[in-house]
Amino acid sequence: RGVIEMLPTEWEYTVIEPHSHVTVDLLESLTDNDVNVVNPSYDILKRELAQWEMFDMGINGLNESVYIVFPDKGAYDRAVYYGLIEELKDNFGDTIEDCILLGKKSRGWVGDIEGLQLSRLDGNDVSTDVSKMTAFVVDDLVSYGGTFYRVVELIRSLGVNDVRLIATHLEDSVYKGELTTLGCPIHGTDSMGITRRHDNVHVDSLIDTYPELFRNIPVKEATVQREEEGEE
Repeated sequence: RGVIEMLPTEWEYTVIEPHSHVTVDLLESLTDNDVNVVNPSYDILKRELAQWEMFDMGINGLNESVYIVFPDKGAYDRAVYYGLIEELKDNFGDTIEDCILLGKKSRGWVGDIEGLQLSRLDGNDVSTDVSKMTAFVVDDLVSYGGTFYRVVELIRSLGVNDVRLIATHLEDSVYKGELTTLGCPIHGTDSMGITRRHDNVHVDSLIDTYPELFRNIPVKEATVQREEEGEE
C-alpha cells in the first residue's frame, strides 16, 4: 500500500495479470482513474482453443477432447473473478465445468510442495479418460516450474499426452528447471523480460499483442535516445 500511495493519482494504470485483485482494488481506491486489467494467459488459452477449432466444434467436441487445468484453487478463482469461466460458459454452456480440473497442493512445514492431486470442480477424483486428447494448464506465473512439472506428470498418467502450459509471467528461471525437458509447449509473454531460448518456449510480445496499452509510451524513440547517449 505504501508504494501505491506514492504513485501519481492522475495517471492511468494497467495491471498485467495480477496475482490478486487486491492490487487492483488498492490502485482504484488511491487513484482518480479506473484501473485496466489484462490477462494474457486467458487470451492465449482462447487463441489455442480457436486454433484447435474448439469454438467451432461446440460443447460436445470440447468436452470429449480437452481438459482445462488450474494448478490450484487460486488460479481458478482468478479465472472466475476476471470472467474467463463465464466467457467459456457463454460459448459452451454450463457443462464446460466438466472439462475443468483443479490441483490441490500439500506442503511441508517450510512451505515446499510435497504432493499434488487433481480433482474435478465437484471434488471428485479424476479417472483415466483416453478420449481426452489435449490439456491446457493455465496459471499466472512460472518460475522454475516445479508445480507445472507435477501437474504434467499427473495429466499424462490420465492418458493425455498433449499437454500445453500457459502462463503470462515467465521468469528466466524457467530455463533452469526441468520443465523444458517434458516436451510440452510453454506459452507466455515477455512481461518479465524473458526471451525465447528454447524450441518449446513461445513468448508473446506485450507491445505487439496489446499496442493500445503502450499508445502514450514512446518505447522505440526512448530506446534510440538511450543508445545515442551511450546508455545500455
